[in-house]
Amino acid sequence: MVDRILRGSAMALRLTKFVADAPAHPYTDLLAQAVLFEDPEKFERMTAFVDRKRDKETERG
Repeated sequence: MVDRILRGSAMALRLTKFVADAPAHPYTDLLAQAVLFEDPEKFERMTAFVDRKRDKETERG
């Protein structure tokens, strides 16, 4: 499980730790999600995922 976490976004990990340690407030979580939504690493990871999926579908014919 640690390996999977470490492969993820460093910013996501930092924000998750921040939200987990912060007092329970919905705005804290919403702010973290908003920041990560625009993270360039998110777009890179999503593009890589879509490309892999497309390649698998192409291989199947």
